[in-house]
Amino acid sequence: MTVTGAGSVEVTGLAADADYSSIDVGSFTVNVNASVDVTGNSSLSTVDVFNVLQGQVLSVGAIDLAAAQTVQGAGKLSVTTSGVFAATLAGASLSVEVAANQEVTFSAAQVSGKTVTGVSAAEGQTGGSIVISHLDGAASYDLRGLTAGARAAGTAAGTVSSEIAAGTVFHTGTQLGLVDLAVLNDGTAATDLTLTAAQATGRSITGTADIAITAATPGTAYNFSQLDSGANVNLTFVLDGQVSPSSNLTNVDSVILATGTTTMTAVQANGVSFSESPSTASLSITGSDGVQSLRGSAGNDTFATGSGTDTVDIDQGGSDTLLFSGQANDMVITGFDHGALSTGGDVLDFSGVSNLGSSGSYRAFNSLTGGPEFTETIIGLTLGIAETAQNVETLFKQSENYLNNKISAARPQAIGDIPAHAGSQSSMLFLISNSAANAVNIWHWVDADNNFNLSANEVTMLGTLQGVVSADLVSYVQENFIV
Repeated sequence: MTVTGAGSVEVTGLAADADYSSIDVGSFTVNVNASVDVTGNSSLSTVDVFNVLQGQVLSVGAIDLAAAQTVQGAGKLSVTTSGVFAATLAGASLSVEVAANQEVTFSAAQVSGKTVTGVSAAEGQTGGSIVISHLDGAASYDLRGLTAGARAAGTAAGTVSSEIAAGTVFHTGTQLGLVDLAVLNDGTAATDLTLTAAQATGRSITGTADIAITAATPGTAYNFSQLDSGANVNLTFVLDGQVSPSSNLTNVDSVILATGTTTMTAVQANGVSFSESPSTASLSITGSDGVQSLRGSAGNDTFATGSGTDTVDIDQGGSDTLLFSGQANDMVITGFDHGALSTGGDVLDFSGVSNLGSSGSYRAFNSLTGGPEFTETIIGLTLGIAETAQNVETLFKQSENYLNNKISAARPQAIGDIPAHAGSQSSMLFLISNSAANAVNIWHWVDADNNFNLSANEVTMLGTLQGVVSADLVSYVQENFIV
């Protein structure tokens, strides 16, 4: 049958072998009132609109329909073969499914706001997979209705994925649903993908690309553990405050802090750079067990660590405070600046170390020039080296117990007819150069033997100041210490 003209034709009913190639009219609509499979039928290209009625299924191959054609209605469209699906999907009531073992590509605009479901896999199959093309920043897309086919009895679940062009900036209103992203890096874009923290959280994003994650708020729990470890990921907080303890910042390389103080755990800050943050922003790191690598910002930062030796780099500026817990090998510190806090001096805070003397004062001591007994809580030895606790004991015994005598002369109680010294203590801190003379170790002594002589079993190394030499200790001031 041949039908031509500028008018409209509407046909109800569609057979699997229907041939409408001789119909050439202004508008041609076919109402699908019974489920039918027309996969591979090439004689339907003249149909403008397939209207699938409620409860019915129209099954087509991915490449069977052209871009000029539309599928609509309250029924279901089943795509039975792999390929790029070009036709328009109209209306919110139409549901779409992708057959198991098939992978069908739709544009983001085609499926925005639609329900597209992969069919679960039968034995030996993979669940139906959905690929999204042209996912860009041109519009706000809603892809929450896309679901891959489950593994079920098959060998694998399907996927929902999209390959993202370099330089893409997602519309902040885009809802990505379950879409996994693969980001291209063409080597020319300064940033390959920009998206919000809400869009990135919990999402698999692959590709060794530069990714900017924006609009993060500290109190919101995020999970960035599925980002490609080879990507360069920058996260920006728009507010200060406490980062949610549930947030996983794994694979985040750098963070831009908001003005104010942002608090996070050492695990969350591990390996993260804050150097791009404004000078009005500061960081507060709370303790976490394990070994972490921590870096500061340009602001006035605070670092507390848990068990395990953490490396702390505070060379970025600001007046930073390092809180010691009293545990052995608490921190290895790089970039510590002595001197007044107003000029960027940093602080060693020992208020968490138990049994320290009450004076809290500091003195640099040179064994050659001598000086009075040790009544201060903290002594910086400008001569002598010690790498181990045994080395410290040996150092204090040298020259007929010279340094031990500085302790015992300040004993807090009388021994025989030798009077007590009221200003002394039996728990002190000693800053002593290491054997390579390229760092100063911080030793905590507690007079466990109650004899006012230092023994190896009585000292614990709390941490190390890398790049500090014993001659620097003369320039340390009281402001650099809290007890």
